[in-house]
Amino acid sequence: MAIKIAFANHKGGVGKTVCVVNTAHRLAKMGFKVLVVDCDAQGNATSTLGAGKEPLSYPAAQTLSAIFSIEADTPSLSSLAIPTKTEGLSFIPNNLDIYSSITNLGESPRKFFGISRAYEMSPKDFDFILFDTPPSLEGVLLTNALIATDHVIIVVESESTYALSGIKNLIKAIVGLNREITHQTSILGYLLTKFDGRTNAAKTLKNAATELFGVERLFDTGIPNSTKVNQSIMKGEMICDFDPEGNICKAFKSFTQELLNRLDINKPGE
Repeated sequence: MAIKIAFANHKGGVGKTVCVVNTAHRLAKMGFKVLVVDCDAQGNATSTLGAGKEPLSYPAAQTLSAIFSIEADTPSLSSLAIPTKTEGLSFIPNNLDIYSSITNLGESPRKFFGISRAYEMSPKDFDFILFDTPPSLEGVLLTNALIATDHVIIVVESESTYALSGIKNLIKAIVGLNREITHQTSILGYLLTKFDGRTNAAKTLKNAATELFGVERLFDTGIPNSTKVNQSIMKGEMICDFDPEGNICKAFKSFTQELLNRLDINKPGE
């Protein structure tokens, strides 16, 4: 069975997609079979993992839209997975076309359980499935991801004084879903992004997050901000391939190991 993790935040621009794709890349480099499911119609994870290919250039039958198509049976996640140039890392693309597919479903149960059903058709094909979710507190794609996933990592931007506002509402949404469905998802932790421990703003927000969520819930590793990220994306590379000795690559290596420690996993197959 795959370990399914959604990276979430109700705001955009917090570095969520960067965290998803680079964590997935690191897990694959460690020998795990990893799938990234792009649940954001903007398709940023799709562009990154697809080496810059435009999200709208993918036919609907090859994207997440296929799961919500009223014209066909639900496909498995494995059948939609597109391999990347990194061994062991695949992704399911998404684009704006998905909205028409969702609308055409009407009140079908697939509207909210589509991803979960697609996973159940091939539950052993991956070690990890990471979901890049849209910046929202509600909606079909976010709900699908939360219903399908085992754990949620909430991404918190450390540069913004408003970063913590609204997170309680996201937590309430997760708790509310857990009351309504048999599958339960847990908050695995809170990950600080754009983090510079030397600044007073970052120190203040980290202290506030620790007080609000508890020191055991906050990941020790913070992901720093760097121009190298945009440069790597423009070249169609993951940060640890683009700048293997840089601080942000080191941070993702540290965070990924911390993630595995929390899940009590030492190596692939355990």
